[in-house]
Amino acid sequence: MRQRQTVSVVRRDLSHDTDRSLHGSILVLARISWVIVVVLVLGLSFASIPTYFASLHHLLNSAHPPDLGGQLTSSTGVQDLQAVGLSLDFYARYSVLLTLIFLIVSLAVGTVIFWRRSDDRMALLASFALILFPITVNNVNLVTLPPAWQLPVQSLSFLGQVCAGLFFYLFPGGRFVPRWIRWLAVALIAYWAVDIFLPASLFSNSPLSFALFLGLEASQVGVQVYRYRRVSTPLERQQTKWVIFGITVGLGGTLVEIVVVYLLLTFVFSLHLGALAWIWPHFCLAIPATGNHQPE
Repeated sequence: MRQRQTVSVVRRDLSHDTDRSLHGSILVLARISWVIVVVLVLGLSFASIPTYFASLHHLLNSAHPPDLGGQLTSSTGVQDLQAVGLSLDFYARYSVLLTLIFLIVSLAVGTVIFWRRSDDRMALLASFALILFPITVNNVNLVTLPPAWQLPVQSLSFLGQVCAGLFFYLFPGGRFVPRWIRWLAVALIAYWAVDIFLPASLFSNSPLSFALFLGLEASQVGVQVYRYRRVSTPLERQQTKWVIFGITVGLGGTLVEIVVVYLLLTFVFSLHLGALAWIWPHFCLAIPATGNHQPE
């Protein structure tokens, strides 16, 4: 009986691999699209270095803490740097360097997955999500480009958000399970289209937008829990564990940042250190780095 069950599971894994395979013109088109996206990500990222570096030397006239890796303020930025013996030029150079490291790591892992499994649609989707991950997480460097360049930036940001969302709706089997999940995917695409391409609309930055964002994120977690418990094979469950491990490491790094930077240093040493908020991308590097640790 156990032997029959083992054989059935193996056959099921093989059938899933066959169903997820891309062939012919579709495979060629997918590979060409991947190359175009990589060229755009690299081109825009390197083109933004001069403008991003220059923007970091200008202070914002605001009392709010700076964005991650963004321009500092005179009240909560420069003073914090000076308190720990750092200069504004150091902050600019380090932010650019950290952005490039984050980009290179994500591209490297995404390229390895593409090189090994570009004919597998789930692997290809994961590769797209990874190469777009730096833009999806934080595109503060790209927004410094001239206005004429913002449409490609917005398009890559939209594609990155959609690929990341679809990955969690489809992983690891490559199908919408249950089938009605596809309507959540449609809602996801519509949400990010409005939020990214119409940032000045009444919907963006509204309580409704935030509620929908939380709902979509919760639905992705729910789908993965359902698939893991009801649908996934042992091999797919092992792949899910690797993804959860990478996300956990990344979120754990963010938790360390909150505890150390914002609580310990703020309340114990009376330092705001808003200028050091960009420590967390170090830990985010763990997420793409674990993306390649999937069983064959």
